[in-house]
Amino acid sequence: WRTIQKAADSAQPGELVHIAAGVYPERVVFHVSGSQASGPIVFQGDPAGGTVVDGSGFTNADFSNWSGAVGLGLLDITDRSFLRLEHLEVRGLSTASTNYFLMGVQIAKTTAPGPMRDIELFDLDVHDIRYTGSNGNGGAQGIAAYGASTTDAIQNLVIEGCEVHDLRLGQSESMTVNGNIDGFAIRSNHVHDNDNIGIVAIGWEGTAGGSWGSNSSDPNAHLYGGHNPIDRARNGLIAGNLIERCSTDAPVKNPTYPPDDFSAAGIYIDGGHDIVIEANTVITCDLGIDLGCEHGGVDTNGVPRGSENLIARSNLVLYCGQTGIGIGGYNQYRGVVTQSEVIGNTIFKCSSLGWGGGQILIAKSHGNLIANNILVARGSDDTDDYDGLNNSGPDWMYDHGVMLGSAVGSANNYGNTLDHNLYYTKGGPQNAYWKWEMGDNLDPIQGFSGIQAIDPNAIFADPAFVQATNSLPNGTEDMHLTAASTSAIDTGDSTLTNLGATDHDGLARIAGPSVDRGAYEYGSTSP
Repeated sequence: WRTIQKAADSAQPGELVHIAAGVYPERVVFHVSGSQASGPIVFQGDPAGGTVVDGSGFTNADFSNWSGAVGLGLLDITDRSFLRLEHLEVRGLSTASTNYFLMGVQIAKTTAPGPMRDIELFDLDVHDIRYTGSNGNGGAQGIAAYGASTTDAIQNLVIEGCEVHDLRLGQSESMTVNGNIDGFAIRSNHVHDNDNIGIVAIGWEGTAGGSWGSNSSDPNAHLYGGHNPIDRARNGLIAGNLIERCSTDAPVKNPTYPPDDFSAAGIYIDGGHDIVIEANTVITCDLGIDLGCEHGGVDTNGVPRGSENLIARSNLVLYCGQTGIGIGGYNQYRGVVTQSEVIGNTIFKCSSLGWGGGQILIAKSHGNLIANNILVARGSDDTDDYDGLNNSGPDWMYDHGVMLGSAVGSANNYGNTLDHNLYYTKGGPQNAYWKWEMGDNLDPIQGFSGIQAIDPNAIFADPAFVQATNSLPNGTEDMHLTAASTSAIDTGDSTLTNLGATDHDGLARIAGPSVDRGAYEYGSTSP
């Protein structure tokens, strides 16, 4: 067969479609499905590379003749099941028009009856999908899955070993699961050099229906969300991914955001629930990992909208500008984060924009646990600022030493628990700053004694990493523990239910009498 589209119209369950190396200037819409009985249909490019689906020749005139459930995917899988795509490069869609929402790969479940399940993307290289305009209503996405049915979820979705990079996204995200998606795994991907969020799991946007604010106590709810409780990405795993340089301001400016707006997270949970975020590495994003919810008010049952049952564990977060790990809706009108845990992570020299966000930021949230983490803040002599400027010194006080940030006030931020965290900044404990259940208009409080009052097993000490430098990412940083890491080794709380079986390296989470603090377990050798 001469085209991929011919195969996407003809292949039968259990068959393998081999796509030879070469450049295919076509859009592919999959019209076939595999089956549980006979197996998936596998569309396989050359494992050595060079199988390219190229959209660079398409223009707005072509897009006007395309159709799509949500956007226009260069590869489009809508209402299909039991498909596996592997070893493909997907590249080169671009528009400045808000009339066309472009995607590298679109996976969509519409309101058509019937299930959609077992879609697997493996070893795809998705890049240069671009919205080039400046209107905030425009956007593009690299890989996106949307569940729009109020009865049938997308199930068993796997995105693994993909590279998603050099995207211009407008107000959208690099890799997205949105709406009625029940059961997904996003693992071992490399997401980098994009001008907005890296990986996001979304709920409450109205993707899977629901009213828009008619029964909400929040007068602004109609502006930003739906109310259907099934309209949420859930029961998911985001693990082992490397996310680098995802920012709305640098290395390129996203023109749909105001100047100096740093709001792109490496990993963002926005209204999802029952999701594990584990053993990821996030470097130089605006925020590292953000457990939040943009959509406030209540659902159709009168229950406050939010995110819950999230577990962020054994992650490594370095050099992120606003904060390392955030938890909670970002103002009083947004959703609340509850029943979630941030445990056993290593956060290194984040919060260098002078905004006092801290290594961990607590916003609209309650009933959450933050334990067994290592938090290393920048010292006053560190000049490797996130925005590329030398902002050190007394005129830029809160770009260093801030351990904990707090926002939205104690009326919305309460009942969270800190325990068994390890804190360090050069210059000693008197150079530590913190906020806890405080309004975001208040400066951090100086001194480690205040942290000890709210974190009963807190330790202030140098964690003695193998090598932690002031260099920029892609340097020689190594946050593994050493024999000198006595403040971290066997000092964590091993009674926690959700420690996880493994550390950041995939080795046994407990190797000694107790669990170690931070993302790595010293002396662990068994996988």
